Amino acid sequence: MRLSLSFRCGPAHLACILLVLPLAARVRGQGDETLNTAIEINGNETSPPPLESETEPEVTSCNCDGCPSSDRVSLGLHKDLVSPDCPEGSVATVTKLRTANTRGTSYDLVTWNPGDFSQDTSINPNYVYRQASEIDQGTTCYEADPDVLPVIGDQSAIEVKLNCEAVICDFQWDVQFGCAELGVLTSSTDGGVQVLSDVDDTITCASPTTTCDSIASCTLEGTIKWYLSGIDRRLEHKEMYPGVAELMLGLALGPGGGNDGEYSPAKAMMLSARPREAQLLLAIDQDSELNVYLENAGDRWNYTNWGANTDSSFYGTIFDGTSFKEFGQSSIEEFSFDIRIRWPHILNNSYISFDLLVSLAQFPAKARHFNTLSSDRPNTQFAFLGDNGQGDVCGAQSMLESANSDQMMAVLIHVVKDPEEQQTACESPEGQDFTLDLPESEKVHYHRTHSEAAIWSLEKGLISCCSASKVHYAVNEWMDCRCEGICPEDGLNTGVSVQTTKNETLAYCEELEVDQKALLDAVDQCDPERECPLHIEVFNSANALLRGRSSYIILGATIGLLLIHLIHLSN
Repeated sequence: MRLSLSFRCGPAHLACILLVLPLAARVRGQGDETLNTAIEINGNETSPPPLESETEPEVTSCNCDGCPSSDRVSLGLHKDLVSPDCPEGSVATVTKLRTANTRGTSYDLVTWNPGDFSQDTSINPNYVYRQASEIDQGTTCYEADPDVLPVIGDQSAIEVKLNCEAVICDFQWDVQFGCAELGVLTSSTDGGVQVLSDVDDTITCASPTTTCDSIASCTLEGTIKWYLSGIDRRLEHKEMYPGVAELMLGLALGPGGGNDGEYSPAKAMMLSARPREAQLLLAIDQDSELNVYLENAGDRWNYTNWGANTDSSFYGTIFDGTSFKEFGQSSIEEFSFDIRIRWPHILNNSYISFDLLVSLAQFPAKARHFNTLSSDRPNTQFAFLGDNGQGDVCGAQSMLESANSDQMMAVLIHVVKDPEEQQTACESPEGQDFTLDLPESEKVHYHRTHSEAAIWSLEKGLISCCSASKVHYAVNEWMDCRCEGICPEDGLNTGVSVQTTKNETLAYCEELEVDQKALLDAVDQCDPERECPLHIEVFNSANALLRGRSSYIILGATIGLLLIHLIHLSN
């Protein structure tokens, strides 16, 4: 049977056209029946666009039938579903997530850390768990994919926020929360530690783009902020050190490697020199290169919830700079000279310079941060990663001499300058002067490469054999590219993916070669059966985040392309 419909619409009958097209699309034959619709506009007969398929495409059903909770919310308001607080040594999780607006109008779903910021603020919004969020997607119903559950947070509580985008939203939901053990308590069996880490010259190479060697000379040159950010020139500016992410992850997992999934690795907390007064521009946020680097490393080894704890990282303050010993300076004249030079620079230019703030906050009270954190978490074990460039060693000594020193399990100091030249005049969090005296010990280790740091950590029972193997693999991949020129197609996660010609980097390659051989020997000893993941099972580091978190998007796109292909074949 052939059904033919004809309509006549005048030149001004736009409403007629808008009504006819949906009607024509709905009057469809079944089986062998076909539909031929013609619309006459201005006396000319025009055929509508051809239908892509004779059958409606299957739509994945989503509903909240049986959801136990509901509430009505007006436009611009939201429903906040906040988990109970989890005890020390654990973090909040979302174990079930089903929501819907029964009115069929759109809403935003945000799973994130609780706090005072809103999602639209420009000032460092809370960490958003994007794998369980739908923002600006016209969502009317949402059910979390089982593959993303549980969503493991990094705070004692986690929040699911439903933002109404219609006049009225009738929300229904079934949201369940839980707690994930981190294994960082002193009572945890084969557990790990809460890693506290400096940033510049510890995770990222400062490689200052200047040749000056003092605050005064660098101020005159206009490169003071590069000088103060760090001193190591072995890599490119802001290139990540190979293996440091894997080492930090290994410390978080502990000697038991997470005890077969019993523990989730605690996200690393940053102790940054950046002043909190300048957080808008300088804070380490979710999309910062540092956090993406750490999250890529976590995703690569199937720890998709690990990275930097951006909401719990500590910052300095411009008032930390009032102590000259905190900078390693010898006189008030040199420090005052820096202020006199930079202040007119800020006033006389149309842009805002944070050189003064950065210089004032170069040695924040990291020991004071440890004292506060360890007091708040009296049963938690910690490890501190720093460098010997600008005061971290003084901070580490203060931590180990504090009332909570028994909670500090390890101090790893990255050697970026001759120890004979490092500062020795220090100041405690209480304002008392002391002379630096922090030799190698059962808790303290100085290292030039993170391969060597992994050997020491393995020997001290701080990381598992497989974690040491991960460090070896990451460093080996970096060396193949940066030292030999055999780079992965998608590049390295560390930020630079070209063979080096820089003398300092070539010398670093030689250091790594020696330490990598020693690390491989250590791994072969502790893993003679080669039970740790083979290198071939690990995908490229720079592509880890995409593959680890967007596989469902790729799958959906593939199915969509297949449907389009089938539709065209049927036509």
